[in-house]
Amino acid sequence: MMKVYRSAVSSLLGGVLTAGVAVVTAAAQNATEQTASKLTNPDRRIRLEGLRELRDSNPPDAAIRMAALLTDPIDAIQIEAIATEVNLFLAEKPAARRYRAGIVEVRNRSGLEAAFDAGPSATGGQAIPPELVKGLTAAMGDSSGRVRLDATYAFGTLVPGVLVRADVADLKPGIDVLRAALKDSESQIRRAAARVLGRLFGAFGGGCTGRCGELGGADVGDALIDAMNDRSAGVRAAAMAALGETRNERAIQALEERFTFHRRGDEAEAALDALARIGNPASLPLFKSLLKHGDLNVQRMAMEGVARIGARELGLELEDLPKMSRSEVTMIASAFALHRLGRGRHVDRLVNAALTPSTAALARGYLVELGPSIATDLYPYLIESDSRVRLLAIDLLGELGNRSAIERLKPLGADPDAQIAAAARRAIARLEAGGPPS
Repeated sequence: MMKVYRSAVSSLLGGVLTAGVAVVTAAAQNATEQTASKLTNPDRRIRLEGLRELRDSNPPDAAIRMAALLTDPIDAIQIEAIATEVNLFLAEKPAARRYRAGIVEVRNRSGLEAAFDAGPSATGGQAIPPELVKGLTAAMGDSSGRVRLDATYAFGTLVPGVLVRADVADLKPGIDVLRAALKDSESQIRRAAARVLGRLFGAFGGGCTGRCGELGGADVGDALIDAMNDRSAGVRAAAMAALGETRNERAIQALEERFTFHRRGDEAEAALDALARIGNPASLPLFKSLLKHGDLNVQRMAMEGVARIGARELGLELEDLPKMSRSEVTMIASAFALHRLGRGRHVDRLVNAALTPSTAALARGYLVELGPSIATDLYPYLIESDSRVRLLAIDLLGELGNRSAIERLKPLGADPDAQIAAAARRAIARLEAGGPPS
């Protein structure tokens, strides 16, 4: 009889708990609906209040609901909505550096530009709803320059992570707006558009076929070549960087002419950097002639170009260059080049450089560029006692795209160090969501 009584009590308690959960869930849903209703209120103060309440409660569909405010008639609401949307997807606070060619940009940067500069690993690999992509596309065409600028960097921060799997129909309008923005009346927006287009189409690794072609990559390339003649030096530099990032071989002649004309200075270095990133054999004579250049930055770019072309016959010369210059940057560039040319494995040297503040950006960029094949070289760093080393290895594995790393990362998702565990979970999410561009 006691057993029957206990069973009845258990059933009763189970029913009460289930009913309680249902009541709490319904209440939460009702609260979310009440908050969301504020987003369409005629009073701007109430719309802004609704946005902030939704941000703080962060229901699963927050990004979709907030997207309505990306085209709000009030600029201040749009600006806050854009920033809020991006923050929903950021893995952590934006880094101050961008991992490319050792360049650090700190002047005149908004928080959204800083998020973009943090690179593809800034987001946690979550799916970006089409409503958000559509809203940002509309905001990039807004009458307010500030809104256009913020929306452009937001698009460049969020969309690369879904470029492979999102519908072309959802992405193409935004690409078209960015291409048109290369002729915007404001130079900072033209510069932002060039940078974002470089990030987006750089994901395809050169040779714009398949999905890249469907998104209008050829037209984008032509527009970036035109932007090399922009009246703003910053826009010209961004356009050349984008052409290098996208490995646009149609730009080689124009870039070589630009370098030959200037020979030194920012304009010349921007052209040479783009040529080095494209890595076409036609540029090998130029790179070879610059390997012993007096400017170590030029020397570095020449070494990179040789490596990307795959000119193994110059391997011995690349080994000797650091001994001659005794430059830390040259040594790191040499390690990258020799690894790419198959002259030993130099991941350890690059990892050490990536942990040194003065060379971190350059070395990390090289490690990411070496790609999925170096994943096994990074596994030993996952068990290092130094948390900085482990974090670097985890972040790199998440960015490299080698899905076999998932099993190595899973145990770290429960690491007692909360920062390590969070980083591992983000890396796994990126790897599970990703895939090679077609």
